[in-house]
Amino acid sequence: MKFTQTSIPFTNRYNSVFLNDLESVPYKDKHENPSPYNLHKVFESQGPVPDGGTLLEGILFLGIIMGAGSFISFITWTANGREVPWLTILCAVGISLYHVVDYVKWRLFVRKLATAWKNGWIDCYPALIGSLYYDKKNVKADKAKYFYLTTLMVVAPSGETRTIEEFEARSESPRRLIAQGVALASERHKIRLDAHQHNGWTFLAVVRGKPLEHGSLETGLGRPQVAAGLDRVRYGWPLDNVGPLPDTA
Repeated sequence: MKFTQTSIPFTNRYNSVFLNDLESVPYKDKHENPSPYNLHKVFESQGPVPDGGTLLEGILFLGIIMGAGSFISFITWTANGREVPWLTILCAVGISLYHVVDYVKWRLFVRKLATAWKNGWIDCYPALIGSLYYDKKNVKADKAKYFYLTTLMVVAPSGETRTIEEFEARSESPRRLIAQGVALASERHKIRLDAHQHNGWTFLAVVRGKPLEHGSLETGLGRPQVAAGLDRVRYGWPLDNVGPLPDTA
């Protein structure tokens, strides 16, 4: 079976069900019975797991935010006849502090996930993604979030497959996905997963011992990591039980 990586750019925030599962287990301790097919070392060979960006990238990002705030304050100061624009300064400081706090929280979150990965609490299964349906009525959505429903075919290390319907994931806007060649469904009941209509492969992250339905397509893995994992699955897992995809859904 050919494991062509999906072009869908999923976000790296993970879904709430997955995070609740993670909080319910002692992820700070090593799992007593980790899966022999755990792919952590394969992913780690291509970069940090999860890929939360480097500290230098974070410092540069915060530097740009603070520099932009200082520049705006300077322009306002000059425009006001060099009077101190206290309101503008306070706004700039507030925005900068917000981003600093948000970044620190993100780094702590990444550290927690890295511990869980390292200790064998997160398993990843290859998942073939069907067409995406943009769920406009999702109550969690806002202008910055786009939620989609899809059908997944998840492959276990034994080669057995499991289909999960109406699985929820978050990605970019429909317009951007269409520009990248992602297959979208116009209606909820028109979601398809077959030999002719699918969106390629990625990984479904699941807290060990929890249901597949609680998994997350938002894994924090970079494209080189996903590619390395799919190669290991293709050549290292017993996939004799995986049959061809149907011609129609």
